[in-house]
Amino acid sequence: MIDIQKLISWLGVEGAKAGLDKSEMTNSELLESFANLLPKNSSKLKRSEIIEEVVLATRKMTHKSVEELMEMSKEELSSYFHDQKYSRKELLDLLYTLEIRPGSSAKKNLTEFTISEISEIGMYKRVAKGNHV
Repeated sequence: MIDIQKLISWLGVEGAKAGLDKSEMTNSELLESFANLLPKNSSKLKRSEIIEEVVLATRKMTHKSVEELMEMSKEELSSYFHDQKYSRKELLDLLYTLEIRPGSSAKKNLTEFTISEISEIGMYKRVAKGNHV
């Protein structure tokens, strides 16, 4: 069995996808090996879609919830995003979950923008609850 989390930590999200795509595993072997991560009727998916689903499901299992992220300081967020190797798409998806649409200048340094936004929203939530920083 392939440890997808380890593969992602070594190669990053895109590298893991490319590695699985170029591997000698057949589509049926991919489906069988990762059945627990795939939606029903996955047998109809293309190879690239199977791999995308496997990596996406693996990443979702390892990521903290938005609420957990909002409890973190800027430094903790920075360390977490760096350690988890968040992809650009994952950062954008996270921002969209918070209904934040970054402008073109924010997209240039998406990680810093995401850290700043989550940190500020978290601070406001904690103050509203009475948990002063």
